[in-house]
Amino acid sequence: MTLTVIDPVVDIVGPFEVAPGLMTIDMDYGWLRAADVLAEVDEATRRQAAEATDLAVTARTQAWHLEASLWSSGWAGAGAPLSAGARSSAWCATPCRALDPGPAHPAAGGRAWWTGAERHEGPTPAGFPEGPLLAP
Repeated sequence: MTLTVIDPVVDIVGPFEVAPGLMTIDMDYGWLRAADVLAEVDEATRRQAAEATDLAVTARTQAWHLEASLWSSGWAGAGAPLSAGARSSAWCATPCRALDPGPAHPAAGGRAWWTGAERHEGPTPAGFPEGPLLAP
């Protein structure tokens, strides 16, 4: 039996944070890290996939924090482009992942990661764009 340790590289959820949106990003990150570490590929491909994973979850986390400030203020008019801008990094990284988790994988919803808002509590602020923030 082989024991494989899969450690996070990017911190997403702080020790006392319970935001469902950040926890969702963290769970997706865990699945992607496991896919990166356990894939039967050469080391260069594994490294490329891990870098893409880290870039995507970092962009999603930044977008979540920007969106959270919009949610708490109740206004999105000037802030929506910031979220879309942060999402562009996730857009670049996700389709370029060297390892595809496959359609049955819990993180397979990744194609939507760069097109819409992350998960937040409370009603959507007035003026926040409905549907995709960026074209896929």
